[in-house]
Formats: sequence, structure tokens, C-alpha cells
Amino acid sequence: MSVNEKIKELRLKKSWSQTDLASRMKMKNSNLSRYEAGKIIPSINVLERFAQVFGVSIDYLLSENNKIEEPTFVKVDDVDLYNRFKQLEKLPEDDKSTLSKVIDSFIIKNKIKNISEVI
Repeated sequence: MSVNEKIKELRLKKSWSQTDLASRMKMKNSNLSRYEAGKIIPSINVLERFAQVFGVSIDYLLSENNKIEEPTFVKVDDVDLYNRFKQLEKLPEDDKSTLSKVIDSFIIKNKIKNISEVI
């Protein structure tokens, strides 16, 4: 299911009109209509707002399927990358949180790029 289909589905599950959702998103009805129709792809900031309004993750909005499965084991083949991740465990929680947001933004950017290439 594509991003635009998920946005529409989530809106309908909440029994909201496009006007209701546009108001919650602080956007024009015409923009929301274009997102739902798949005529425009939401930016990262807009995806964050959709995720907050619907109470879902950005990964859920971008995933092809409806169920996001968390990996139970992750293998990192890149030794340098693995060693860096091990060092991250020593960082204070606020630094870890900031770094996670940066990593998430790169992942989301790549997913949006892949989606836009399909359209």
C-alpha cells in the first residue's frame, strides 16, 4: 500500500473528512487532496505531521505492507560501521536520541527517493 493510500485509509478509519484532517494538519484541503491522490509526495516534515496526527510511525506510512516487523537480529558486515555503533552505546541518552533522528532522516530520505522513482 502506498503512502497516499495509507493516508486516506487512516483518515477514513478515524471517520474524518478531508477538511477535518487538513485542519488537524494545518494545511489547505487542496494540498491534502493532492497527497491522497498521489499527485504529490509528502516531505519529511509533512510525513512527521501525518504520523503524529494519526499516531503511527513514519516507517508505517512508508512501508509497502501494513505490518512492520522488527528484526530480532541484525548482522553488520561493515566492521568500521559495527565498531562505531559499539561506541554509540557509551554516548549520553540525549546524544543517542539526536543521532537516531539524523539516521532516521537519511533512511526516510532514501525511502522517499525510492518512492518518487516508482511514480
